[in-house]
Amino acid sequence: MEPKKHPHVSHKAGEYPLFGKHDVLEALHLAEHAQEETYFHKVNQALLAALRQQDATELEQALRQYAQMRCPHCGEPLQETPYHHVRVPECPRCSGIWLDKGTLEKLLGPKEGNWLQRLFEAFLLADV
Repeated sequence: MEPKKHPHVSHKAGEYPLFGKHDVLEALHLAEHAQEETYFHKVNQALLAALRQQDATELEQALRQYAQMRCPHCGEPLQETPYHHVRVPECPRCSGIWLDKGTLEKLLGPKEGNWLQRLFEAFLLADV
């Protein structure tokens, strides 16, 4: 009778024929890699949030700079012109005059004025 031949099994590093193909070092490496991925994901999210905030701040400043001292009607830059010893912003394109808070009081004087001032004030308040 011929002796029974056993198939030749090659054992590679990290393979254990009795326990399957489980490598403890490989599992640790994968766990460390997962922790690294989580850490760098959190860092990247924080950096992206900071960049978004910076972009939003820069955009808001640019909008303020563009909208400041511009005509609300046509968008042209306003030019300040003297009118009865008060500097009033006026639009060179549409000739609109825009009064800031307190400018009307400076132009009209005290609240108790003549009938013409009260009439002028009534027309301004009627549009609001």
